[in-house]
Amino acid sequence: MSRSRLVLSFLLALSTTTSAFAADGPPHFARPPARPIAAADVTAHVVDAPALAPPATSSADPVPEASRPAVTAVSLDRAAIRARLLANRRANVRRFHAYRVRGIYPSNVFTAGALNVWRDPDNHLCAAATIIDASGEHALVQQTANDNNFIRLADVTDSPLMDWMLTSGLTQEELVAIQKPFMGVRQPVEPVRPQIVANPAKPVVDPGVDPSLADPSLANPQPALVDPTLRKAETTRLAKLYRRVEAQLLARQTQSLELAVDRLMQHPELAARLLSSTSAPASSTSRPSSRS
Repeated sequence: MSRSRLVLSFLLALSTTTSAFAADGPPHFARPPARPIAAADVTAHVVDAPALAPPATSSADPVPEASRPAVTAVSLDRAAIRARLLANRRANVRRFHAYRVRGIYPSNVFTAGALNVWRDPDNHLCAAATIIDASGEHALVQQTANDNNFIRLADVTDSPLMDWMLTSGLTQEELVAIQKPFMGVRQPVEPVRPQIVANPAKPVVDPGVDPSLADPSLANPQPALVDPTLRKAETTRLAKLYRRVEAQLLARQTQSLELAVDRLMQHPELAARLLSSTSAPASSTSRPSSRS
């Protein structure tokens, strides 16, 4: 092939390549659309798109929504709870006042030192037990005496007794102050040694041995006797303490009542029972209460 023919072929190929680049434009720019997209085209795509299927019911929740039991929350009206607790508080303060004025308090014949006595051998109740009993909870008071006659209200956390405190209108701290421990008033008794009579049917007991341990039939238990002087001093002491506690109950009524409401509302079912109860607090013939 001659040189001239080769040159002509090269020029022809170069011309063809240049025309192709010019027709296609620069390779790094996006091409404009061949024609504008009509709204009808968009509508056609939306209409022709398949409908979304509803979400499948989870296997973990097989119960249909309509058949689920409705969960009813207890609606508590703070104002209504406060009114009921205020009524209970006033009634209980009147009961405490009557107890204080009467001046008949239990006798601690069990220890020489201070001791909480719910009910003494003469069936005298402590101040807190008297208030609860007067509110109509006689069975609760007697059961408490039988189960734990030396109970301290400060130690109570969960029981019918705690339910009563929460609905009493008084705080637990106030009831603890009302339930003052009693000092011992037992009369000192010298131990009496029973006479040992020689009896052929019974062995003679060594004088150095307690006869009641050797033979229970020789024991001669004596009832606990109350010392009048100790009893009078203890009554005077308690009357002063009770007078001070009653004054504090009246002076701190507003703050204590709000605290009692707060605590009761933490027990919705108990609060609902209080609101649904129709029995009014028993009245007591004494002492007008202070305003809230």
